[in-house]
Amino acid sequence: MGLFQLFFEFIKPWIWILLGIAYIGIIFVVLLENRNVNKALSYIVILIFVPVLGLIVFYFLEGISEKG
Repeated sequence: MGLFQLFFEFIKPWIWILLGIAYIGIIFVVLLENRNVNKALSYIVILIFVPVLGLIVFYFLEGISEKG
């Protein structure tokens, strides 16, 4: 068993806890950065249902709204 496989066997039980902590942190940041509740909730829904694409959309739309 290689080192890579050993690492993943060790982290497998903890992955859901790590993902949960990451989601809570991201939701916390979204809620703090957005004063508009509807906008914040829409970002959170995007992040939950489409995680990787949701992060990209959040950063692009935030950049556009701050410039505009």
